[in-house]
Amino acid sequence: MLRFGDVVEVDLVKARYRVYFPVDDVISFPLPHVAFSVDGATPHLPISKGTQVACLVDGMEGVILGAVFTDKKQPTSGLTESDFAIDFNGGGRIGWDGSAFKISLNDAEIELSAQGVKIAKAGDSLKAIVGELISAISVMTHLSAAPTNPTSVPTIPTSVPVNVSTFAALKLRAEILLN
Repeated sequence: MLRFGDVVEVDLVKARYRVYFPVDDVISFPLPHVAFSVDGATPHLPISKGTQVACLVDGMEGVILGAVFTDKKQPTSGLTESDFAIDFNGGGRIGWDGSAFKISLNDAEIELSAQGVKIAKAGDSLKAIVGELISAISVMTHLSAAPTNPTSVPTIPTSVPVNVSTFAALKLRAEILLN
């Protein structure tokens, strides 16, 4: 029989939960919950105490089918049919929006798409930093001592690096990789 109740006890070691069923005013025996796999890629998605769950129970046997959204706990807003997201307490999210995988934590984000990899934090991106670094290196000059006095303080600028084309190629590769 399909039953709805609230998790009142959690045993993470055994992956078992006791559920209070208010209709009968009874607490279940320890119930396992359904997982999409228990071999290979094993998920760890524990159910928190107080979460409303749907259970399939028959006599002394049963299983928790999963958590149920309620008026108190609503689904994440702004998602579409093609979105997949796991939101974590503390601001973290792993998601797929139909074109890119994204991992975010507060103002830091990593995005993987057909266009490349984007790594950003607080409005700054790795692409911008690498581009600025390579641009600065490609026009870098050094000061050298006067040819007549090798012990003097360096004051004569040298020419730009001879491998400017290598720096330009590296910058292009970084721009292609880093979205």
